[in-house]
Amino acid sequence: MLRLENVPPEEMPEVVHIASELYEKDKQYDEESQQRKATVDAAAEVGLPEEYLHRAAQQLHARRVEQAGQKRRRRNGLLAVVGAAVVLGGGAFVFTHPPSVAPPEAPPISVVQPPAQLALTSGNWKVVANKGTVAKTVFEKGSATIHVDRFTADSVGHFTANLNSKVGALDLSKYSTVSFTVRGTLPHVRLYLEHGNERWRSPELAVSADNQPVQIRLDQFEHQTRADANAKWQTGDHSAPGWVDDFSFKTGWYVNDIGAAGDVTLSDFRIE
Repeated sequence: MLRLENVPPEEMPEVVHIASELYEKDKQYDEESQQRKATVDAAAEVGLPEEYLHRAAQQLHARRVEQAGQKRRRRNGLLAVVGAAVVLGGGAFVFTHPPSVAPPEAPPISVVQPPAQLALTSGNWKVVANKGTVAKTVFEKGSATIHVDRFTADSVGHFTANLNSKVGALDLSKYSTVSFTVRGTLPHVRLYLEHGNERWRSPELAVSADNQPVQIRLDQFEHQTRADANAKWQTGDHSAPGWVDDFSFKTGWYVNDIGAAGDVTLSDFRIE
């Protein structure tokens, strides 16, 4: 810390200037504190307890925040109306002085609005299998078929053949069900909703040769979490998800036996 005796003489005028500003600020603060105290004392003299002044100050702050929010909403509504008029009028309006509007904050992650139907196409989904497992996916006429020739376990005994979405993060908090149609020759399939070290998994679904419509409430999914990518999953209760990064139809480890082979065809995938 620079001490006063170490300040060069040519910098002393600036020190005096800063000291004057600090003094004025402290003096103003003292005056304001005395005024507030005088008001509190006056209220006490007429029988108004100080705690009610504190509560009133909180309500005043809340009102100011609400008023500011109303002004912002009215301004945004006016801009939307003017923007619509510009579009409908073929761009005839010209702003000579554009309104100053703060740009909206960028969302923390890439957001995609949940579609009513997430088409089962190669643009939205992909097959993911571990090394050694022989599997492929065929897309046709709005359906996706996971075909497994052979499962092969990795060093820890896991084997995967998943159909994973690749559309980005989805907010499912306002949705209640997931539905799809399934058929095939693999015994079972499970749908997982994944978000980093948190995921939700459906009950194990039996697969048959005939088309089966399936509808699962989001609060029927089993909630699981883990500390990090190397930790084991811990199972909690059944609850609906919020943000989801991936949908994953799983046919491998923990769903079917390693000797299983065949296919699962999925279609009509919906979030509602």
